[in-house]
Amino acid sequence: MKNVNVFVDPATRINYTAYYLVGLYDYFGRKNVSFKRSPFSQLFQNREKNDNGEYFNYTAFVVESAGKSTKYIIDFRDSPEVYEHAYRWCDTYAKINVNLDYLSGRKDISKLLSIGPGFSIRIWGKWKTYWHCLQNLRRLNFQPGIYWKTFVRTYENQMEKSYLNQFVNPPRPVSPKRKPYIFTIATLWEHANCQLGTNHLRKQFMTICKNSPLCSFEGGFFFYKKFKGVKDFKELKIKKFVSHPEFLQKTHESALVFNTPSVFNCHGWKLGEFLAMGKAMISSPIINELPEPLQHGENIHLIEDESEMEDAVNYLLTNEAYRKKLEKGAKKYYNDHLAPIRVISNIIGKAHPIKDPAPVRKTVTK
Repeated sequence: MKNVNVFVDPATRINYTAYYLVGLYDYFGRKNVSFKRSPFSQLFQNREKNDNGEYFNYTAFVVESAGKSTKYIIDFRDSPEVYEHAYRWCDTYAKINVNLDYLSGRKDISKLLSIGPGFSIRIWGKWKTYWHCLQNLRRLNFQPGIYWKTFVRTYENQMEKSYLNQFVNPPRPVSPKRKPYIFTIATLWEHANCQLGTNHLRKQFMTICKNSPLCSFEGGFFFYKKFKGVKDFKELKIKKFVSHPEFLQKTHESALVFNTPSVFNCHGWKLGEFLAMGKAMISSPIINELPEPLQHGENIHLIEDESEMEDAVNYLLTNEAYRKKLEKGAKKYYNDHLAPIRVISNIIGKAHPIKDPAPVRKTVTK
């Protein structure tokens, strides 16, 4: 796109922002997108003092075109709350976890846009990662608002993830299995709603699959010794570290997966990852808004509660045609609504239309 400049705030959590950088690169062209601090000085000054939450939970960018500057926020926090100073600053406030019940008493939601879940991806190789990290520290006058170690760690964490094309396409041909193979790993969370729901729903799914004669199961939980109630999950403890490439390969091979809302009933990364990978997915009810509702039997298999879990697992394991239908529907939903360029197009397409948007990304330059 000609005569357009896109500036991204360098004070951002890069391992969360990378997904949307890909969308900006694909939509506007990489050469038109850069990091710059000055357009965000007012946003920074209006932050709550001594509160680093904003740094970790949203990214800001500005699009300058034809003498007009338009300001955007992408809020990826788990909570349905809105950062008021950022809402006042921007023209559009895009948010992953929009909950209309929570916002029912809010007078102004005209700027608010539901964009659905993203997830953490790798976009740069090792040396380019450290180069961008150093350059952004310099742009921030080496005062990023958090500890340097924490700032650098977000860049290093990005390198530990996989490139987007490795989610969208299997890394290598899937090995044939004598019977359906199911792989799932998860972290035990101490947040209240996870203690009561998320952890136990995931445990039930794992236990059913582990005991089922219809499939072979691999997986379990990562957790820390300090986790309360750890004894209830000991039989599913993972003792061996699972790298991200291994997680990705085995999830691609898995016949089906399970999703449930996580902290604050948020859309977890897993929901976005599973849709990008085109997985046949069983899910407990989706709490927060999506750009378009997922449809039971078309792109997801929804259960009302844990009493329906075993029947759902057995039905999908014995009905390959249904699994293939869900896989196809999940991939279509991702391509239509959640691919990075589609998210960016949804956020800014009306203000900055382009005639020929880039196709849904299949590869990412390393």
